[in-house]
Amino acid sequence: MQWTLEDVIDPRIVIVNIDDASLREEGRWPWSRSRIGELTTTLFDHYGVAAIGFDIIFAEPDPNAAGGARILRQLGNPTLEQAPWLNAFRSLLDANDPDRQFADALRDRPVALGFYFKGNDDGGARSMGVLPEPIIDAGLLRSAGITLPPMLSPNHFGGIVPTLLVDGVEAGFLDNPLVDDDGVFRKTPLLQRSGDKIYPTLALSLARMLIGSGYPLSLDEQGRWIKIGPLSIPLLENAATYIPFLGPVGSFRYVSAADVLNQRTSHEILQGTVVLVGATAAGLMDMRSTPVASVYPGVETHANLLSGILDGRNPYVPEEYKKSEVWALLVIGVFLGLLIPHAQPWKIVVMAIVVLGLWEGLALAFWQWDRAIIPMAAPLAMVLMLVISHLLFGLIVESRQRRQITKWFGQYIPPELVAEMSENEANYTLDGENREMTVLFADVRRFTDIAESMGPSELTQLMNAYLTPMSAIIYQNRGAIDKYMGDAIMAFWGAPLENAQHAATAIKTGLEMLEQIEQLHEPFAQRGWPQLKVGIGLGTGRMHVGNMGSEYRMAYTVMGDAVNLGSRLEGLTSVYKIPFIVSQTTRDAAPEYLYRKIDRVRVKGRTEPVTIYQPIGLTEECDEQTRHLITRHEQALSAYQSRQFEAAEELWRALKQDDERLSAFYQIFLTRIEMLRLEPPPADWSGVQNFSHK
Repeated sequence: MQWTLEDVIDPRIVIVNIDDASLREEGRWPWSRSRIGELTTTLFDHYGVAAIGFDIIFAEPDPNAAGGARILRQLGNPTLEQAPWLNAFRSLLDANDPDRQFADALRDRPVALGFYFKGNDDGGARSMGVLPEPIIDAGLLRSAGITLPPMLSPNHFGGIVPTLLVDGVEAGFLDNPLVDDDGVFRKTPLLQRSGDKIYPTLALSLARMLIGSGYPLSLDEQGRWIKIGPLSIPLLENAATYIPFLGPVGSFRYVSAADVLNQRTSHEILQGTVVLVGATAAGLMDMRSTPVASVYPGVETHANLLSGILDGRNPYVPEEYKKSEVWALLVIGVFLGLLIPHAQPWKIVVMAIVVLGLWEGLALAFWQWDRAIIPMAAPLAMVLMLVISHLLFGLIVESRQRRQITKWFGQYIPPELVAEMSENEANYTLDGENREMTVLFADVRRFTDIAESMGPSELTQLMNAYLTPMSAIIYQNRGAIDKYMGDAIMAFWGAPLENAQHAATAIKTGLEMLEQIEQLHEPFAQRGWPQLKVGIGLGTGRMHVGNMGSEYRMAYTVMGDAVNLGSRLEGLTSVYKIPFIVSQTTRDAAPEYLYRKIDRVRVKGRTEPVTIYQPIGLTEECDEQTRHLITRHEQALSAYQSRQFEAAEELWRALKQDDERLSAFYQIFLTRIEMLRLEPPPADWSGVQNFSHK
């Protein structure tokens, strides 16, 4: 509706506004009825308006008139009844009665007053004033054999002071009991019943007055139309109609009541118009929520309804269109039912948007053409039902597959990687396979001493504070956590997700873990916890990966010689006082990193020696001093393995002074040289260090 609103003003209808400026000039509300009578007289006699409708209730006498009546009742006793001045006093009160003065202004003029009905469910409701003459008598229609359509029949009302119901005065109700559940004014009853008496709404009363009261109001027996002379108004259930909103707030001219009373308003604005007298002053304004604005003056709803009745543009749902709804449902259902099962979700959504867009366009065209309402609810429900049911079915199937993937791999890899795997679930399996991979082992040094120095609860908190950021780093680098082994972590790269850079990614992860350990020192110290030192070992090579275990418990894990080597290298970190050690295979698989060659060793379980290295960082990020220290160490190591012990010792002693951070590491080799001097190595000694423990 808002798309089709026109930014126009209907010049035939003007709202005389009791606004804040009027109250400042004329005094607070309610004004004396005599002053309202002056307003009425001015509108007719000075401005020549065609008719007036009051969006105001006059259910009780003017307070001033009521005060005079009370005085008369107090004076009406036998001793004063014959007083000669009493009749004169009565005549004076009658002549100055504000209600009578207002009534004199109304007499024989085209004026419609307002009243309201109250439903049976209004607690404590009581009627006030009297109802005007009805527009139709239901009893007469029944006697003529005419069946009336259903309409609202409230039991209570706020009527009109009898004094004001003079010749020529019409009336119409102002209330709207058909507000939708969301509080929005979309439709309003045109007729309501009180017993056998049928009354019109204010706008209908004014419309009948404008075309001539000689035209009778008639209804068809199906309750679909009201006819007044040339005007035909479509009806909904309960003799209601949609409010034909002309445009946004301000589609009708407003003039201040004070300007009218003091004749400051231009004749051109008011002459020959229908005037609605209403209030927008603070505390008096009757605000409504409508389809065109959430805050909408109530007096403008009456103006819109009157404008629509006069122009014959009340919205309606023709019978022909109701029949088309069935065919539309059939066509849409068959069309989408044939296409949806074979389409991808995004194509289904596009089809639904296209179908609904075409139907909405058709509905918009008919609305623009004749204010005819093409039903949208049923086609919309049909499309949504088909689309949602299919998408839900697909979602259920996908969810089942996702749950299977999550069940298999959710405890090893982060949720975002599980989601990525779910998109191609056929590529992943728990069956065993051999892959080129990299495994990481990380272990807290001297954990036994730490555990013995802390209580169970505090130790649990410390481990959680350590394992959480370490696991996060592994997940951020798309690694799979195999298991936690007390204080140790085992993770791997290359499965279940393919990763051609598994060695480089594992090295990056290990370096980030060591940086994170440094950042944990301060918060741990604040809590009185010991500083943790971690050893990390990597093994790269061909591994067997899959779901392994027993009929009691299975686990997705890796096995192989490279796995065992990674575990051994993690153990050597405490021997060499180096936090991170990798094998020659890992180094060769990630040449973009700079390494410090540590030693050649033969670990438990292997006959062939391996060269081990410490990853330093990306080569391009390492400074010249670091490169120089690494070169000097490797010169010393080469001299040592060539039995040039004096040269090696000289180099390492110099390094121990120049690189104090690794003094413990260099001291290991100096100690070895001292022992070799005491017990020289055999002739076939190759410089390989043997380790018989893990």
